[in-house]
Amino acid sequence: MTPFSKPAGAETPGMAPDGGRPLTGRRVLAYLLAFFLLIIAVNGVMAAIATGSFRGVVAENGYVESLRFSAFEKRGAAALQEARPLPGAATGDGGGT
Repeated sequence: MTPFSKPAGAETPGMAPDGGRPLTGRRVLAYLLAFFLLIIAVNGVMAAIATGSFRGVVAENGYVESLRFSAFEKRGAAALQEARPLPGAATGDGGGT
């Protein structure tokens, strides 16, 4: 045995432990390309589904619709508060404890 010989059981760098195919730069490139192509394909499918399910304009003027919704929401919250006040809530009559 020479000083530069491999000890028994030493593996060649880049080789699989079972002696299979080596991990080369081309294989790593192929894995990376396959991964990113899969991501791009899934994004394309999701974009197609999203654009296919959009039915168009929901409101002509979004600002006016948001004001209407806010007023509707405030009326609903006030009606709920009047129907079921919180226990111990302040009444505003100045008769604090």
